[in-house]
Amino acid sequence: MNTEAHDVNLSVIAELVELLEQDLLLLEEFLDTTKDCTDIIHRTFRTAHNLKSSFGMIHREASSQLVHAIESNFDLIRNGFAKPTAYLLHQSLLAVDAMRFNIFLPEERSDDLERLQRELDRLFHEASKTKTKDAAKTSFTLSERQKKLVRGMVNEKFLLFQIDKVITPKGMSAQTYENLPIYDDIREVGIHIATMPEFSQLKIGSDEETVMKILFATTFGEEELGLHIFDSFRPINPEDLLEAQIDTPNRQSNTLQSKKATTTEQENSAPIHRIHAAKPLTILVAEDDFVSRTVIHEILMPFGTCDLAADGREALLAFEESLKEGVRYDVICLDIMMPVMDGTQALERIREIEVKHGIIGSERAKIVMTTALDSMDQVFKAFRLQCDAYLIKPITKAKVLNQLRKLHIIE
Repeated sequence: MNTEAHDVNLSVIAELVELLEQDLLLLEEFLDTTKDCTDIIHRTFRTAHNLKSSFGMIHREASSQLVHAIESNFDLIRNGFAKPTAYLLHQSLLAVDAMRFNIFLPEERSDDLERLQRELDRLFHEASKTKTKDAAKTSFTLSERQKKLVRGMVNEKFLLFQIDKVITPKGMSAQTYENLPIYDDIREVGIHIATMPEFSQLKIGSDEETVMKILFATTFGEEELGLHIFDSFRPINPEDLLEAQIDTPNRQSNTLQSKKATTTEQENSAPIHRIHAAKPLTILVAEDDFVSRTVIHEILMPFGTCDLAADGREALLAFEESLKEGVRYDVICLDIMMPVMDGTQALERIREIEVKHGIIGSERAKIVMTTALDSMDQVFKAFRLQCDAYLIKPITKAKVLNQLRKLHIIE
């Protein structure tokens, strides 16, 4: 390596050492506070990772191994397997001092560096023994709709997780931000609830990396979830999440009418851009339970337009209105137990209207009934009234897609 290139590398290393020290000092300052340090923790890990590589390039092996020990400890922390401690930060700062002292020496003083490395390695191995993720501190501010969804998910035995994804927003468009592949991964395992920061809060003109936080619910455990989600994720305590919320005035009403999914819902739902059906479908979901309605809506959104109704009467009105507009529903999901008009009554009326309009055979809507196990007698009645399939609650993506395939709606 020529002298000029070597000096440039030393300058970069010195700058990275300074950045690492600044973030370690910040973490030390905020250690016993309630401040969310997620960004600082991720930044510390990345700086250590870059510093390790830079030391390797100039063959400073002892310094490289020392900073690798810091990196390993912060890898556990950022993935929720450990928490930053005063002792870890103290040892890391001692390591920073030792690395800074050795940068411009002709040769490393390996003994001091290796001693500090052994202690940081010991802390890493101690923290690695449990491999149990701690619940993450969360700073999400949810709308009333989102809080209601969280409560419903918890009642249905869903688990809550937060993904921390590092991105560089420079030059990123709103469409790109809202269509990141991570949302497809989430939809494979559960339901997206919220993302922060919002696109409008990003520093689009800056090279600075940021951590986007994504809150979602799933029935998967951590081990199974790790096979689908490759970004850092940690469990969220729902009580902490809801207690941390601040009610914001002028929130939109939670009532979902028999209309297109509202703009608010679309903004709070991670977008899907894959279509697995032969053509975009027109779908109607009638379900009085908020959580079940949201789950089915999230699952079916990729396949076309999904209208929502809160009871059988609204579903019937939506069906009649669609015929007036010259649009036919390809798929209708009806909950059997609904107020005002139940699912079997709505089913019977829909089939009568189809006959009246000459819609018969394969031209009819595919109607899927949803029900709890204790309403199976109603399912038999629904089949007599010519429903096409049924789903037993709790509703999952696998169940829905399996029925759609059986009905030859998707491939």
